[in-house]
Amino acid sequence: MNRETANIYQQSSNAIERKSENIVKPSITREAAPMPEPGKAADFARKPIGRLLGLISRLMFKPPSEPCQLIVFICGLLVGMVVISGPLIASSPATTANPSGQIGKYLAGRLAQNIQDPRAAIKFYRAALESDPGNLDIQIRVFSILVSEGRIKEALPIARKLAKLESRRVSLATLLLVLREVRQKNYNEAMDQLNSLPDQGFTAFTLPLLKAWVLAGQKKYAESLAVLKTRMSNPGVVALFGPHAALILERSGELAAAETQFKDALRNFRIVGLGMTRIVGSFYERIGKADEARELYETFLRNQPGSSLFDMAISRVNASQRERPARLAVVEGVAEALFSLSRSLHRQNPMEAMIFSQLAIYTNPNFSIAKLRLGDALLSEDRIEDAIAVYESISEDPGYGWAARLRIARSYNFLNQLEKGAAILKKMAMERKGRIDALVTLGDIYRRRMKYQDAANAFNAAKKRVTVFKERHWQLLYWNAASHERLKKWPVAERDFLKALELRPDEPTILNYLGYSWVEQGKNLDRARRMIENAVRQMPQAGYIVDSLGWVQYRLGDIPGAVKNLERAVLLSPGDPTINEHLGDAYWKAGRKLEARFQWEKALSLEPEKDQIPAITRKLKDGLPET
Repeated sequence: MNRETANIYQQSSNAIERKSENIVKPSITREAAPMPEPGKAADFARKPIGRLLGLISRLMFKPPSEPCQLIVFICGLLVGMVVISGPLIASSPATTANPSGQIGKYLAGRLAQNIQDPRAAIKFYRAALESDPGNLDIQIRVFSILVSEGRIKEALPIARKLAKLESRRVSLATLLLVLREVRQKNYNEAMDQLNSLPDQGFTAFTLPLLKAWVLAGQKKYAESLAVLKTRMSNPGVVALFGPHAALILERSGELAAAETQFKDALRNFRIVGLGMTRIVGSFYERIGKADEARELYETFLRNQPGSSLFDMAISRVNASQRERPARLAVVEGVAEALFSLSRSLHRQNPMEAMIFSQLAIYTNPNFSIAKLRLGDALLSEDRIEDAIAVYESISEDPGYGWAARLRIARSYNFLNQLEKGAAILKKMAMERKGRIDALVTLGDIYRRRMKYQDAANAFNAAKKRVTVFKERHWQLLYWNAASHERLKKWPVAERDFLKALELRPDEPTILNYLGYSWVEQGKNLDRARRMIENAVRQMPQAGYIVDSLGWVQYRLGDIPGAVKNLERAVLLSPGDPTINEHLGDAYWKAGRKLEARFQWEKALSLEPEKDQIPAITRKLKDGLPET
């Protein structure tokens, strides 16, 4: 492996190790551990190098039980193999002049993209461009990553260069130039550039929205609405285009028509989410219909109990002298359109969703909700420091700052800076003594770190702030009960488990934890079995719940049933030491003693909790007593 390739290997290794450090080990036996979602590998399998890259990507996202060093070694080996086979992607004289270096830099960029290290990806791609400056594919990659990172100042010169090319692949570059003109209220220039874009691909949805808002900026309201109405003949896009048609009707002064359009759009939603609640609620406030706005906000809070996102809005509509929000400016409407597209894409294509979020923020730098969601997207990609930076940019925002600070505190916990996050939450709890979310978050962080007494203290402080317990409080009671169970204070734990179950009778996590605890104590076994069977019906793919069913069968003497369910539980959660230990016990009772010892050995290798180790060791030495 040459020096350049070794350097690529080392940087890739460091990035993988950084990602693996943030994976949280399960802390409570009867609960699933939160795991970061792995990034999705890009589809590049049509070329030989693409198949290698796909293999590398799959290796990178092995379950966390796989040794990181092995993954890094294999990645490094594959990098070396690809560098040796340089002519695979050689496509120009510049590339063939130094194939090893060119391919190494390009492949390093792809690796960096796959492991969510965009800064390294840009660095490597730019290095590749030095030896192949005309490579359009790499130019587009650099540009797209810069936009997805919000580095618009760096992206604009590339956009101007790419937009001159006659290629459908450069539509994003033209779109960025359109937004620059919109920010400067140069609507004629913006429309000229929009007209140059092909009406297909992602622009099939982007173009109508942006054209409508630019025409509204030109006060051509009839033309603006016609653009949207033509597309709204397709029922599938009414939910996307309808709210923007309503906002443009409002700009034109047709308030009754705008309200009708909003009502039509709302019918497309089974549950009205944050975006529509915010847009329609603000509209109702602007036209003086405070009751309608309040109903929307309260409906959202019934579905998202405890959310702080509409605290300001509810204060406005409840005030005797109401301050109405301002009507949307054109740049705000364009930003809303881009943000709508981002929300629509975030599950199917996280990279494109992030690009549209960044474009929305570039268009409207004060777009706090877009920044909050961008931080959430970064956090889901395990880019914790970047997420914190975004959250901190809105931490003083009167509407979204509270939610951002809660996220900052959780994020510091992911970085193993527990006390830094805890200090934020304690300060927040003192600031708003009528709220419990800071204390509940604090307790949850301590609970996941197995600091159960600290967790119980936080949960108990939160409970004291609740005057009447309602369904939304079930999780507080459940987490408090789980913490007290771990502290071996069963009477307190059982009381809160039962209270939580009273508030949420069919909640599978409560049914499972309480049922399993009763099984461990040898009490209420028939009821425990019914509860756990109910939980399994609701969550049949949850290994820890299927394990509970197998364990209650074991305790009731149904060994064949126990073996069947415990084998399935191990398949669902192969890295759980408790489930492997349980399967070993069931195998022993079934007379399969060699297999039992294998499962106990495996359980020991999976780092069980300290109090489990002596019991497993005794079983390996002496087996189970005959009954």
